[in-house]
Amino acid sequence: PRPSPKERVTVFPNPNTGTFTIQVSSAINEPAQIIITNIVGQKIKEVSGVTNKDVEVRLNAAPGLYFVNGVTANGTWSGKAVVR
Repeated sequence: PRPSPKERVTVFPNPNTGTFTIQVSSAINEPAQIIITNIVGQKIKEVSGVTNKDVEVRLNAAPGLYFVNGVTANGTWSGKAVVR
């Protein structure tokens, strides 16, 4: 199925200091893997969660831009996190 506009990855606060909340929004509640990578594609952290529920993340990483991917059985959605 095509992702609807309601299906997305939200990161807040953004920018942040390495502690932030991620929500993978979806039309249905389902398991989601959240994968955070740095700008060169190295995996920094992976956490499990459920769509439409907040997932708290503490990232022990250098300041910079990170890509946040929410992966479910129905697709992959991307967002960005800026760590100061």
